[in-house]
Amino acid sequence: MAETKEYERGETDMTKYWIVLIRKTRRAADITIEKEQISDGDDLFELLQEGMKQLNLSTPVLLSKHLNDLETFHHTRFWPRDFMEPFPYDYMDLFEFLDEDREK
Repeated sequence: MAETKEYERGETDMTKYWIVLIRKTRRAADITIEKEQISDGDDLFELLQEGMKQLNLSTPVLLSKHLNDLETFHHTRFWPRDFMEPFPYDYMDLFEFLDEDREK
């Protein structure tokens, strides 16, 4: 019988997200944010607003491609063209950490 992990009552399912800024193939800056799992574009936009505020950058334009990639691959990439203001990095990656214990 497979062992399942029980969580305390009242604990919310929080997911960790990692935002990484890349310049010349190297990680220039990164942050992790813990939020409830993203279910739509509004949730993703809210996560990006919080992350960009911490990194002192503008929030990128959110396309359906970004949400689809995050749902399918648990990763999406933003290019400088996705930002309305100058973006001093080559690109920005957003990763969703998967919690294997909760998937079982």
